Amino acid sequence: MSSQDRSRTSSAARDRAAGLWMSARYGRARARIPRVLFVAFVVVMSLAGIRSIVAPTHPTAGDGTKAEQADYAAQNFAAEFARAYLTFDGARPERRESRLSRFLPSTLNADAGLSPAVSEAQRVTWTGIAQVQRPTTKGAIITVAVGTTTRSEPIYLSVPVERGKGGAISLGGYPALVGAPLTATPVIEETETTEVDDPEIERLVSRALTNYLAGDAENLAADLAEAATVTLPPVALRLSGVQRLEWVGVAESGAALATVDAVDEHGGTYTLRYEVGLRRVEGTDPRIAPGWRVTYVQTISQET
Repeated sequence: MSSQDRSRTSSAARDRAAGLWMSARYGRARARIPRVLFVAFVVVMSLAGIRSIVAPTHPTAGDGTKAEQADYAAQNFAAEFARAYLTFDGARPERRESRLSRFLPSTLNADAGLSPAVSEAQRVTWTGIAQVQRPTTKGAIITVAVGTTTRSEPIYLSVPVERGKGGAISLGGYPALVGAPLTATPVIEETETTEVDDPEIERLVSRALTNYLAGDAENLAADLAEAATVTLPPVALRLSGVQRLEWVGVAESGAALATVDAVDEHGGTYTLRYEVGLRRVEGTDPRIAPGWRVTYVQTISQET
């Protein structure tokens, strides 16, 4: 072989070796791509998490996601104004105007727009907040239900309330006599139930509710499951009968609805419905007989 041929052969060998090295390098690089992408993804998500902690996002005032807190001070202001406004003695108007003076801005009349007849007198017996609305103008319209000595039905007084720059509460204008807030007759959706036909459970629920209504914690404890706690009602009643006893959903679901009749110490009668939690206890503990036990009465179970 000539020196020229040997030179060409050596050059070709070097080219093949370089090609193989580049191919191997390219292959290793391709193999690392998924890992690099995964690491980059983790870094980006970590940075996003840190940013959310350091600078958490907050809903803006106009996006409707921020829950508005009840302004109890403004509601109390409206209720106190309604009491002063609707309490009067027509023969002594100065007393009413004196009580109203702390509520009224200088732009309103001293009698807040109400001048009762000389022969009229009225006293407020109770107040309650019936409705809070946000008007198209500033502030709030707080409707106060007011009981008086002259009417059997409440009077509904809408009171415009505003807050100043320093947070001070003030009357936003003359009040308005309005009707009661709109209500609708509720439609009670019946819970899917299954009749209880187990005499043991019937006796257990009757016995437990007898002790529960009577406030007898010691005897009630004998029917409670381990770790169950039940808060007794403050008014003692005597169970006179169980009208209906049904499982909530399917049989042995873990809760039953008991509709019962009860009597108070004065002879008043009640029809009441209780949700009673029930659980079967096995006889693993020799101190506890197997059978059903009560886990809660009406209040959601507090078992641990």
